[in-house]
Amino acid sequence: MKRILYTIILSFSVVFLNTSCDFDTRSYMNIDSENAFITAKDVTNGTNGSYSALGAYRFYGTNILAMGDMSTDISAGTSGGHYISFSSWSILDSQEELKETWDYGYKVVSNTTRTIIGGKKLLNQNVSGASTIEMGIAESYALRALAYHTLVNYFSFPYHEGTENLGLALLTNKPLEKKEPIKRSTVGETYTLILNDIASAKQYLADAISHGATAKNEFYMNEAAIYALEARVKMSMHDYAGAKSAAQKALQLKNAKDISNAKYVEKWSSLEITDEDIFTISKSLDDNLSSNSINTLYGTYKAEVKKTLIDVFNKTSDIRYIELISDNHPKKFDGINGSDDTNNLPVFRVAEMYLIIAEAEARSNNIIPAQEALFHTARRDASITSSASLPNTQNGLIDFISKEYMREFFQEGVRYFYLRRTNEPITVGYGSNAVSNFDISKFVYPIPSKEINAPGGVSQQNEGWADRLPSNNK
Repeated sequence: MKRILYTIILSFSVVFLNTSCDFDTRSYMNIDSENAFITAKDVTNGTNGSYSALGAYRFYGTNILAMGDMSTDISAGTSGGHYISFSSWSILDSQEELKETWDYGYKVVSNTTRTIIGGKKLLNQNVSGASTIEMGIAESYALRALAYHTLVNYFSFPYHEGTENLGLALLTNKPLEKKEPIKRSTVGETYTLILNDIASAKQYLADAISHGATAKNEFYMNEAAIYALEARVKMSMHDYAGAKSAAQKALQLKNAKDISNAKYVEKWSSLEITDEDIFTISKSLDDNLSSNSINTLYGTYKAEVKKTLIDVFNKTSDIRYIELISDNHPKKFDGINGSDDTNNLPVFRVAEMYLIIAEAEARSNNIIPAQEALFHTARRDASITSSASLPNTQNGLIDFISKEYMREFFQEGVRYFYLRRTNEPITVGYGSNAVSNFDISKFVYPIPSKEINAPGGVSQQNEGWADRLPSNNK
């Protein structure tokens, strides 16, 4: 990140056709921000490059999904595989996956910032293609907000643990220069920027549509996806009313429809957009992820789902268990015909919006609306035939929702974000090294040591992070 934060010099010499491409240093050119954007096409290229960084296996392509489950009560690595340090909680500040996540998160941040700056310059110059430029700016704001929200949940304490805690190093309207070690903002300042970016994304998208741009589909940060991101962010802030409103808007814009159990199962072996998708990272047969795919992690490398996950299912009637788990092997990302390593990777789904609404209603003790929203996913268990058959107390609903996050989002990394904001104690680790009653929201991962030790890098570590690792000796 030291190269990324103090100067933004990235420029893409090729057009990335989808989010599946990975970054390659050969794609960067030492062109200053002032001269990197000449036409509307340059904005499109920059935006596609940001999608590429987001979808790289070092960020949302694998790391975020894997770390988010391995560090919770969902899944575990084995001695022959990757991410075992997360499932065993033997974390070091030199952890390669943490460094990759930090670096590629900031690749998204740096490239979106450059695109925003360059796009605005072109708008001020009245360059042709205003709607294309505005669309690129809108997507860049949304992608930057998503990257920041992801990074702040891994490298800072949760919002509700204190807004004055150290947040992220923030890029906004200009590069940070290599004059002195980079200072981190607070968590509160980080969330303020995230919300401001979401608001800007909405505005530039509205401008683009009004000027004739075509609305994007679910492989892009479309309007429904922007509201879905807002819903997730506001849940992190315990703004339940705001989260519910944003989730409802996302569902409205998606024109969300119920998806049959058969279509739900089919979704996981298809590269087509479904009624469940709001924003998904597109992968193709050309990606050749091989050892870096989610499937290889849970296949060749023998990662497996934990008994704590299996035990929350009704094994005789829940389609998610019957069709998508075999013994301790999860099957969501087992690939498509012709490629075991190829799957689209969901970032925002309709199911999450309904669970956000259900939880927001439950925490306000609105029992019937909570049941009705919860039924969208709960009915994947055929024994649950109506919303009225769901728990009818606040505590019962919240407990069911917690387990529903496990049942619905295993392999997707979402459970981690849920636990970060709820203080729910869980059992982490496995076997003789299992630790019970661990509250992930009290833990924070270290800033990678290579970043801390680099000249001109971020100077402030999360002091005492190692003392917060789960231990039976505490």
